[in-house]
Amino acid sequence: MGFFDSIADAFSRDGIATKVTEKIPVVGYVTAGVQAIAGNPDHAKRAFLQSSVSTMGAVTGFVSGGPIGAVVGGVAAGGRESA
Repeated sequence: MGFFDSIADAFSRDGIATKVTEKIPVVGYVTAGVQAIAGNPDHAKRAFLQSSVSTMGAVTGFVSGGPIGAVVGGVAAGGRESA
């Protein structure tokens, strides 16, 4: 069952799917909640902070540039790595 193991690894606390979803505005808050429920407080904190940064970037971009600005701001802010 190697295929299903690779899917489980992708959604683990340091998996690629987890790291991507925590940088998506608002969606990262769901990831943070799942991490908190799973008993990973440090990873929940990381997801919450990443989502907050990308959400603020999207809001700031939207205010200054409309929908296109929101996309640009969210992507620009979400690309940073936090502690």
